[in-house]
Amino acid sequence: MTSQQSDKTNKPETSTYEKIQNAQPTSAHDIPSPKSADIEIDSPADTDPKQSTDEIATLKDKLKTAENAFEEERRDAKLRHLAELKNLNDRQQREITKARDYAIQNFAKDLLSIADALHQGIESAEGDQKKGLEMMLDIFNKTLEKNHITPLNPINQVYDPHQHEAMVMQPAPEVEHNHIVQVVQVGYLLKDRLLRPARVIVANNR
Repeated sequence: MTSQQSDKTNKPETSTYEKIQNAQPTSAHDIPSPKSADIEIDSPADTDPKQSTDEIATLKDKLKTAENAFEEERRDAKLRHLAELKNLNDRQQREITKARDYAIQNFAKDLLSIADALHQGIESAEGDQKKGLEMMLDIFNKTLEKNHITPLNPINQVYDPHQHEAMVMQPAPEVEHNHIVQVVQVGYLLKDRLLRPARVIVANNR
């Protein structure tokens, strides 16, 4: 056996790992650089400056429209709120005025009995006594009028069921149909409110 054959026989066989290591390049210069043609780089799409300006202008218009709508809505809400407050205040003032104007309603009804007594006295009295009662009734009515209480004495007037109470209907050729022939009891108003209806006799000529 020759010495050359002996070296081949005694030399260990190269492992797989060593083969891989020997196959790798030893420096960065040995790494092949990629060709620019082999790499595709996506470039951003070209933008149109005019299109961007138009979009900004559109956004500004939309923002301005939204601001105007908001301001208008807020103004309308404020006006509605002010109107509600005014209506509430007006209603309260009317209630206060009504309460003040009609505070004497019950007291005024109690006074009507005095007026009834004077009317009855005048019908049965004569001479100076009758004149004296009429004078007293006139003073009494003026006192009532100062407190917005007015008598209802609707003789010869058209019958009004809202202010008059018909005691009876009877023929009365001298008076028009549905007119008042006689006032049995005088009625009274407190301003525009009926304190007591006038009791009347109504003509029925049909």
